Amino acid sequence: MNQEEYSRAHDRVSKLLMTVVERFDDDGVVINSVVGQTINVSAGGILVNIEQSSLIGERVSIIMAFPDDVVTVEGEVVHLQKKDDGIIQTGIRFDNLSDKGWELLNESPGHE
Repeated sequence: MNQEEYSRAHDRVSKLLMTVVERFDDDGVVINSVVGQTINVSAGGILVNIEQSSLIGERVSIIMAFPDDVVTVEGEVVHLQKKDDGIIQTGIRFDNLSDKGWELLNESPGHE
């Protein structure tokens, strides 16, 4: 799926969470981890600001830090947009956000 074909099927919720986006090589070994900050999340995915680009279609792991818990979810990069300040807004579609993960997203404070 390319950026033009990507559409949102779920309502987004503005959340400010620290995240880590992990990229893998062909053998499934982590090749780098980038700390980022969420812009918004939904049951279907996350938009996060990071300083290092990925590739559309790349498989990644997202680790989201909540005040009392951590949720890890696998996903696919579906959107990239480089901002003037060099930050890259990266949209990642979730493969398997757990019910617990969605509960934490809905319970934790958001921002506008």
